[in-house]
Amino acid sequence: MTGTRLSNRDVLRAESLPLELRKKLIASKLIQAKLDEKVPTISQLIEQYKATRSGIKAKSAEVEKRYFAYLLEYFGGDKRIDLM
Repeated sequence: MTGTRLSNRDVLRAESLPLELRKKLIASKLIQAKLDEKVPTISQLIEQYKATRSGIKAKSAEVEKRYFAYLLEYFGGDKRIDLM
């Protein structure tokens, strides 16, 4: 199977594996690392969004804060957004 290109479905499966397992597969040269692609985590995306918000009402800020907490609790802060 060396030199065989993975299907898109198999690539997505490999990308959804836990980081430690992906690192082992990369080290064994069974899959390639994506060096040029940097997908943000949910925490990074939330912080980027917050940086764009200014002048919002206190009630809106409370609601957003609660929604962000729900997202972080459910997905975890280190979850890449492409794997959600």
